[in-house]
Amino acid sequence: MLHARSGLLTSLRARLWVMPPVLIGIAVLSWGIRSGRIVLPSPGVEQQHAIELQFDTEDADLCDQFGFAPGTSRHVGCKRDLLAMRHRDQEMQTPINF
Repeated sequence: MLHARSGLLTSLRARLWVMPPVLIGIAVLSWGIRSGRIVLPSPGVEQQHAIELQFDTEDADLCDQFGFAPGTSRHVGCKRDLLAMRHRDQEMQTPINF
């Protein structure tokens, strides 16, 4: 029993030495991202255009389902309102740095 317990403690000690360097690495990375020293890659222009095109298609489909005929002022207004909702949602998801 004592031998098994000793082996378990040795195994735990062997694994615990990794924790301080990992925690320090996470802290430095977090600090770098928050301070702006590390910039995460943003989507490329082509990818951003593809996303906007997909949103436009989805919004047009929703407005069609709401009964607004394509090309009418109500359909255009519906798409404009959905786009505004997407922008507000995106603003709410953007973290505020103090």
